[in-house]
Amino acid sequence: MSNVHDPTAVYANRRIDGLYDTIVDQALALPDHTALAVADYNTDFVRSVNPHTNNFSYVGANTGREAEMILFGQITPAVLGTKFSARGDFYAANGDENALIDDKTRVKFAFNLCQPFSAPKQMGILFDNQIATLNEIMDADADELKDQGKSTLIKRCTSSSVNPTDPASFHDLINIKTGPIYIVPKDSKPSPAKKSKITKRSIDSALPSDEVNETVAIQNELSMSNEPSSPSSEPHTITTNDLYDPTILYDYGGHPFAHVNSKLRQLDMRNKDNNLVRPEEWYSTFRPGALIMARVRPISI
Repeated sequence: MSNVHDPTAVYANRRIDGLYDTIVDQALALPDHTALAVADYNTDFVRSVNPHTNNFSYVGANTGREAEMILFGQITPAVLGTKFSARGDFYAANGDENALIDDKTRVKFAFNLCQPFSAPKQMGILFDNQIATLNEIMDADADELKDQGKSTLIKRCTSSSVNPTDPASFHDLINIKTGPIYIVPKDSKPSPAKKSKITKRSIDSALPSDEVNETVAIQNELSMSNEPSSPSSEPHTITTNDLYDPTILYDYGGHPFAHVNSKLRQLDMRNKDNNLVRPEEWYSTFRPGALIMARVRPISI
């Protein structure tokens, strides 16, 4: 069971003002058990094995299409594993100080999500259900690999951690990642752009107007094209095709960055009004303590 730690009154106010109840209601109202908190593995979605690679993926039990789930959580600080900077999840193997982030390096943002502080009982149960379902998936994958006589070392999408600045705080965490942050533009067949506003109702569109930046949404982009499509014909409209000079991020520059042609992508990360958030506003919008809802795909291995 996730333990709740409430360091400031802002989290209690979310509960008092009904924000948490709104999130719960929205999650429960999503159709076809697309909310991870209420989805059942092997009932609502199942594992599919690629016959050529033997890799696992997950598809809707009734649709056969790649499963997408909505989950919620609170962004944790870097001490609990979140990697939200220009370096993203870049890791220098064996502590190699000469390792570089160049045009071939895949870098993503990594967010570790905890149960929202001061969450009501129902929200706490739903958050724990998310973790339980993810653990069920990973345990089933490990069992399958064991039966095949293969290594059972798999990528974990849940973890537990204690904040070193507050040893009394223990958190069960959900680990999610965005798509690649940087890409090298290439001439390719255009793919559809995502505009700043879409007609489909956002899962967080019903939030009170005075809760700006309290709840934001992250779109997991693991299956999105890494290539930009043709620009939007509408002036001043932000789309996921937009590319920027990486120096728009204030912490970009110096070692280990060695990009030559790479650009910073406009990720599909949105605020409560369903507007894309520009890169220069990412750090202030998706800050530690922010409550998010994310559309994700279970990790395939």
